[in-house]
Amino acid sequence: MAKYRVLVDSVIGSGLVKAGEIIEYDGKSEGKPGPNLELIKESKQAAVKTLGAEGEIENPDAAAA
Repeated sequence: MAKYRVLVDSVIGSGLVKAGEIIEYDGKSEGKPGPNLELIKESKQAAVKTLGAEGEIENPDAAAA
């Protein structure tokens, strides 16, 4: 699921989300993200570090290649 920054206070799902919060939003089941959401692009290196920290990748250098 993609991560988005909420740009203005918004009703998302069944609750109010404040501007500046980071949310996970699934466009497939929840519809296309509106102009109140900004996609957060995660770099490949950051993704590798995150997965490595969880122990899912034994050799992060090999995964980044």
